[in-house]
Amino acid sequence: MRMLTQFPCRTQMKTTWLRFGLVALVVLSGWGLSPGTAEAQEPAFNATEISTWDDPGQEFADVWGAGNFAYLAQNGQRTVTIVDITDPAAPVFASRYDAVTFASAQDVKVHDGLLFVGLEQSSAGVHVVDVRYPYAPVKLTDVTVLGSVHNVFYDEGWLYIVDSDTTQIAIVDLRAYDPDNPPAAINTPTWRIQNVGNLFVHDITVANGRLYASAWDSLRIYDVSNIANEEPPLLGFVHGENAHAAWPTADGQFVVVAEERGSGGIALYEVIESGADEVTIEVRDYYIVQPEFASSSHNPLIVGNRVYVSYYASGIQVLEIDPVTKTFFLVASFDTTPSDGSDGTFAGCWGVYPFLGEDLVLASDRSLGLNVIDVQPNVLRFHETATVPMTVPSAGGQVTVDLQAVGSAIQGGSVGAQASLDGGAPVAVPMTLQGGRTFAGTLPPASCGSFYTVSFEADNQLGTTFTDPPDGSQYLIGVADSPTVLFEDDFSLDLGWTVDNTNLTSGAWERGDPVGTGNQTEFDATGDVNGSCYFTGNTAPAGGVGTNDVDGGPTVLTSPVIDHSAGAGIVSYRYWISDSNGIDALIVEVSADGTNWVEARRYAGDLREWNRDAFRLEDFIAPSATTQIRFSISDEPDFSLVEAAVDSVSVVALGCSAEIFSDDFESGDTSEWSVSFP
Repeated sequence: MRMLTQFPCRTQMKTTWLRFGLVALVVLSGWGLSPGTAEAQEPAFNATEISTWDDPGQEFADVWGAGNFAYLAQNGQRTVTIVDITDPAAPVFASRYDAVTFASAQDVKVHDGLLFVGLEQSSAGVHVVDVRYPYAPVKLTDVTVLGSVHNVFYDEGWLYIVDSDTTQIAIVDLRAYDPDNPPAAINTPTWRIQNVGNLFVHDITVANGRLYASAWDSLRIYDVSNIANEEPPLLGFVHGENAHAAWPTADGQFVVVAEERGSGGIALYEVIESGADEVTIEVRDYYIVQPEFASSSHNPLIVGNRVYVSYYASGIQVLEIDPVTKTFFLVASFDTTPSDGSDGTFAGCWGVYPFLGEDLVLASDRSLGLNVIDVQPNVLRFHETATVPMTVPSAGGQVTVDLQAVGSAIQGGSVGAQASLDGGAPVAVPMTLQGGRTFAGTLPPASCGSFYTVSFEADNQLGTTFTDPPDGSQYLIGVADSPTVLFEDDFSLDLGWTVDNTNLTSGAWERGDPVGTGNQTEFDATGDVNGSCYFTGNTAPAGGVGTNDVDGGPTVLTSPVIDHSAGAGIVSYRYWISDSNGIDALIVEVSADGTNWVEARRYAGDLREWNRDAFRLEDFIAPSATTQIRFSISDEPDFSLVEAAVDSVSVVALGCSAEIFSDDFESGDTSEWSVSFP
């Protein structure tokens, strides 16, 4: 297992980053448009580049937008560059604000014609700058309540400041601030929140009366709804690792946290109201870009339920939060740099700003300047795998799907299934809306003991067709009027599975509640964050990607003996696999005697979500009273991130009795019948 070096985004690293940036830029010259400089390392997904703007020889940090202008902080330098994006296809240099002090401009925010610049490596703290006319910025006030400021936030007349070196947050009241008659300096905060975490506070975000503090070792939420009268009280916190920046949804139900470290990803938390002055924060999901493409997440911002994340070496990643399943899924991405994550440096995209509209998303690349991006989500998600039944009755059974469309609504009348009976020609099964996001259809009648293979499809109003399963495979459904469950295990109890390891150094199968890392699931197949399943190697809470993943192997999980002697059995299970290089596989085998094993399924790739599969036992082994199933996975050779999980294993006999007598009276022969009178 090769892990990337973990570097926090802090002062001591800045000079190193600047040195790398200058080496990369010495061959460039001139301001203006630089088409082609942001060659995508990864193909764009539902996003296109409108334009780029670069100033060679400069290194950029965060980005903010206001009106027709983009504001780019300059890492390792004391300046902020202002770019006119009135014509998004042709950005032009407008002006540059110079702090005239030794500093590194790390963070920028713009509100109501005021630019707030966080100046690190300096005692200057924060500069308040008049940008009502962006072509001629004018410094107004030094805010020196904290030195070496890394992040600032402005909300409803209050300025929040952290220096990324201490466990405190300084809050300054600017409600009466007059840019036409400003104070020269502000040296005393209104409030100074102490002991925010145990390491240092890296970033702050304020929305709807709550302050979200990324305290590096935790996410902490404070109540600032009465900030004019009281120091903000702590409502709740959750431990995290390298908690760099956080942002909530508008309703406050969810908050996302970017973890800045080697292979750092995005954590999704749900905020649960526990009382008038207390919240509970529960992790729900985790998203990561594989380390061969990216080194770390950085800054997340949210519009509605859509999360825009700047990602070092991987541009922007755009995720949607599904409020029903409380999970992430990718809806768009655009890579701003030809760099990748293999060298462990934090190159590429620093910041993202989506509040000008999804067709005008700003991204700042450390070496390549400003990217203006048109994000065009075009995704339709199926959530049928929890409701596809193992069996349906011979008279016909119902199948349902839960659909979520992002970017374009579902085209009416387009939702349906294709069902093939025992390998025959597919039959269209229309599905109708039942309410909410659920569509249902009924499979045609079929003989007991038959098998349906089923797939689903739907169109959106852009005319794009989506299918499920997306790989062209199908779901297997048995036809049975009296199915018998031969074996069923949700792993809440120990039913006798065994684990055998060969040449394994980490990542053995274990049963329990997994700790999510992005590569490993956070919840069982039912979506229960506290549920149990079998998974490969647990990590400590807030553990890193690759901590206790599969190295060497294989590790083999074997079921207890199952009596399948009656035949006509169907095996169903849910599985999870994550393999960063797509080389290793989760292998499913069956045996009639526990000695001779036959491979039934092989899953490879980086799925990182729960999937359902099923197969007929008789396709691989003869009916047996000593049937067993096993799941195995390895990382051999040992150079990739490999994780797997298994849940909801069941074996069902179709239970179709042989016909004893039948007569449809069509032959005309009634000699075997008799008539009697009392």
